[in-house]
Amino acid sequence: MNTNIPILPNVIESLSSGIIIIDKSDCITFINSVAERLLGSKEKEVLFKPTDYLFSEKIIFDILANVKKTEEPLNYKITITKPRKRNLTLSATPVFDQEGKYNGTLVVLINTNKEKPIKFQLLKQNQKATIGTLTSWVAHEVRNPLTSMNVHLELLKGEVSENIKSPSPEILELVETLEGEVERLNNNLNEFLNFGKISSTKKKLSNLNEVVKSIIELVQPEAEMAKVEVGLKLQEDLPKTLIDVAQMRLVILNLIKNSIQAMPEGGKLIITTQKKENKVNLKIKDQGVGIPKEDLKNIFDFLYTKKKDGTGLGLTISKRIVKEHDGDIFAKSQVNKGSVFTLTLPVV
Repeated sequence: MNTNIPILPNVIESLSSGIIIIDKSDCITFINSVAERLLGSKEKEVLFKPTDYLFSEKIIFDILANVKKTEEPLNYKITITKPRKRNLTLSATPVFDQEGKYNGTLVVLINTNKEKPIKFQLLKQNQKATIGTLTSWVAHEVRNPLTSMNVHLELLKGEVSENIKSPSPEILELVETLEGEVERLNNNLNEFLNFGKISSTKKKLSNLNEVVKSIIELVQPEAEMAKVEVGLKLQEDLPKTLIDVAQMRLVILNLIKNSIQAMPEGGKLIITTQKKENKVNLKIKDQGVGIPKEDLKNIFDFLYTKKKDGTGLGLTISKRIVKEHDGDIFAKSQVNKGSVFTLTLPVV
């Protein structure tokens, strides 16, 4: 094997993203030079010290606390003001030890000020052809690099074991985390490529209130940062519905995030559940910018979006999932007054 390939620290330093590792005691155990530049700190000033030596924004502490509590990864767009104002994408991923216990958090920072928007030039053709074209593009432009990343990670593992007699736990955990993230991205990619074959094979009787509460716990930091007050009006004796919990979480999370993003100046977001006749209704009401009448009829169409950085897939996939559950989803909206999205599911 070529022993001239850089070992892990050099590989991390060559990345364009900021990398920070935080242990289970909330102390910083690793920071690369990109993260130093983005946050205006030096490694010698923050290494093995609590996170408040490095971060100053409350939203970051909330995200880290949620990852530690829920042991689930979070991904947010944030704005920092020190050392200067920057827009960042912050990804926080829990790290586990060999026994599966939480052992720390991997933080990845991407400077979105430097991002160049990708523009898709899609001809107005029938939906089937459009899906096929986009799917082919994604399969080629995303899956191939993912496969390459996986191969290089295997080579990296070999280099670590061959060139480092006793690699530190942090290095091994970082490699495992990177492997896990590549696998997660690959799984998400497979879901997209199988967009036309969505099926709910893991349906079980579930309480929609519990699904809503678990999602609110995840989005609370984002809501607070956007100055959005979330209110819950959940019917206590709500009957259970037959749902695929993972898929329904995806739908509700997408609707809630859309509502938060629709209120750039803040506002109230009210989530209501109630049984009406033989159906369970979930309503998500915001005080956002609203949707023009001419756009409202198209919002569930494939690739239809008015968002600057939107894909036009979120509501389309949500509608399809709800239909697979024998339910329905629709919206009412007034410009500058807000929107109400209603999701209905049959009671078993």
